[in-house]
Amino acid sequence: MKISESAIVKVSVCGIFSRPTFKSEMVTQALKSEKVKLVDKKNNWFKVYLVKDGYTGWIHEMYFSDSKILKQTFKPEMFTDFPIINKAFSMLGVPYVWGGRSSNGYDCSGLIQTLMDSLGYQFPRDTKDQVKSKYLKEVSLIDSLESDIVFFEENSIVTHVGILISKPKFSKNSSDYKFYIIHSSGTVKISELIIDRDMYAIIDDKSNEVKLHKIMRFYSNE
Repeated sequence: MKISESAIVKVSVCGIFSRPTFKSEMVTQALKSEKVKLVDKKNNWFKVYLVKDGYTGWIHEMYFSDSKILKQTFKPEMFTDFPIINKAFSMLGVPYVWGGRSSNGYDCSGLIQTLMDSLGYQFPRDTKDQVKSKYLKEVSLIDSLESDIVFFEENSIVTHVGILISKPKFSKNSSDYKFYIIHSSGTVKISELIIDRDMYAIIDDKSNEVKLHKIMRFYSNE
């Protein structure tokens, strides 16, 4: 997408922020199928003009992205043995909201905490605390399975979390591992994840500075 173009919001509802960060004030919201005008861009954010009411503010680009057509089709009935994944499927499409932990929107750790609460676990709110949970133990990348919890770091700080919904597949040609996760990023969605030989994560074909931190499994799943 380019500046001066129009874009259509792809999620049910998303926040429009005063600055290009989820930590800034939310000035209004855009609804699914609403048209906005792109007037500026900074990193992964677009400054937009709402055609309907004239509001301006910043929206993360992921709210405009079409869902990636996955090479593998995932359906809830594939995961009857994994209650946490079945529950996560019911949340697909809910928008990302910084600090959110309700059906109005989830951030990444709010999603995981809500899923854990639904299964009867008292789980920490923040990602940095979730990775230390007494309910979890670390497993290796090659031994990871569906329903394991995957944590990511940036500059050695744990910053993101999701749920594995496939076993990793190893590519001999590139030494990469590929698998799929459900997480909250722009919206609660399924993403393709590639981990390279240096443990950097490529999520939905987008490279960044995020690395794999740990993959954790519930003791009860052993």
